[in-house]
Amino acid sequence: MFPKEPLDLLICNYVFKPLAEYKCPGQITLGLIDIGIRVGMVTLQKPELAGYRAPFPLIEASRSELANPDFWRQQPASTVLYYFCLPAHEDILQAIKRGGKHIVIKLDSDGKMFYPAHNITLPRFRANGALKTLTRFIKWHIYPINKYFSNQIVRQLELADAIIIETPQALKSLLDSLKYWGRDSSIAAKLHQIPNPIVPELISAEIPTNQTKGEMIACVGRWEDTAQKNTPTMLKALSAFLGQHPEYQAIIIGSGEQFIQLISSGWPIALRQRLMITGNIEHPKVREYLAGAKIFFMPSRYEGLTIAGSEAVAMGCSIVGTPIAAVQYLANAGASGTVASGFNPPVLLAALLEDAQKWQRGEYRSEAVATFWRNKLDRRQIAQAISKLLPISKTNANE
Repeated sequence: MFPKEPLDLLICNYVFKPLAEYKCPGQITLGLIDIGIRVGMVTLQKPELAGYRAPFPLIEASRSELANPDFWRQQPASTVLYYFCLPAHEDILQAIKRGGKHIVIKLDSDGKMFYPAHNITLPRFRANGALKTLTRFIKWHIYPINKYFSNQIVRQLELADAIIIETPQALKSLLDSLKYWGRDSSIAAKLHQIPNPIVPELISAEIPTNQTKGEMIACVGRWEDTAQKNTPTMLKALSAFLGQHPEYQAIIIGSGEQFIQLISSGWPIALRQRLMITGNIEHPKVREYLAGAKIFFMPSRYEGLTIAGSEAVAMGCSIVGTPIAAVQYLANAGASGTVASGFNPPVLLAALLEDAQKWQRGEYRSEAVATFWRNKLDRRQIAQAISKLLPISKTNANE
């Protein structure tokens, strides 16, 4: 259960599953290994991990072990990077602290974790997300319930020695939320903005040029999750855009393709002929489509810093989407995208039209967009930033 070799850092990712090394927690782990930091991962025991060989030391533990300080005392690392911050995990973080470990909490959040900053309100949702919506509304807008959940998360943040959040906009929202609860003074100095990394295969991929990109809009997501992904609104804005720009095509990638097909079946045939719906496809194929697209459309109601959006700008796409932290960050004040003024079809259409005009006027250079974001989102660069928060010898990292 316990590695024999000493480690500098353990990453505790409660929900780690096979192939999650391609997502943020795994890429952070591998990036730290790339720069010479000795890292292992701790996760909850799961049947799907039986026989799985992770590309780094992987320690499986029961829920009771994770909440036991003795478990953490026996671990051969002085620091734990705890991935996510959930109300039900306070006992685990308490155990890590009592086990004598330095704690870095890695949030995956837009920072709007507490009332009144949480921007998901009941009128924004339609029937497709009604039950989920009602649950979230009660949790975040009924004061006594909200206060209970908020206090649980705030207490966890207070246990941390350092806290990472992915965008400047999310950091500001989190500070606003903490200020509302009167807890900002104890936590603000611990906060650090570090983005999420993308895979090295994308960092090293050929950089597209304006000449190699076509009139294409790409959308990637779990489209059955209409409450988060804003799917019906996305389709309304997309169909209106295609109606005004007959030279453009669109591709929608990801799960929920039957729902997409059902709604788009009501489009005029001339529009349907310019819409490709792929369902889930292999990552190299997604990268190929992003390389050929000009615009990445992300109409979500809320997100952390998404892999899909980050990979899109790293492939030289502009990003168009709602005024959420992830889109605001990746749009880079207009240098690599356009942020809509709201969440409904007319304002999203206006943002798409404006962005298409920027391409037409030559305001975007695909090479410049891709180079800027690849430098920022390289896992080695992000690992270097995280290493500065760890109480380890600088000789352990290849700086």
